[in-house]
Amino acid sequence: MGRPPAQQPAQGGRGRVLARQKPELLLKRCLDVATAPGDLVLDCFAGSGTTAAVAHKMRRRWLAVELGPHAETHCLPRLRAVVDGDDRSGATAATDWRGGGGFRFFRLAAPAEPSAG
Repeated sequence: MGRPPAQQPAQGGRGRVLARQKPELLLKRCLDVATAPGDLVLDCFAGSGTTAAVAHKMRRRWLAVELGPHAETHCLPRLRAVVDGDDRSGATAATDWRGGGGFRFFRLAAPAEPSAG
């Protein structure tokens, strides 16, 4: 069984982010090329929520899916900070993001139990 991803404090002191988090400006560039405002961005492995955060700042609709506990410990606080305008990381300045919008957080199933294998 693998070890959990390393964590480090998030910028601005809100929550924690995964150490292997994707660079926001790189994601912004990819989304600039592949999408337009209002398009839907799907991230099936949300991790710390970086793709959803950048998509939100770029005024794209998004759907992020994460099965691990960091959906609540990492993604949720980060996306709340984006909506509240408190997230100053990565693509914030490049998108002139000041907050706004919203999202819905759903629990679709109980977390999977590790197999006794």
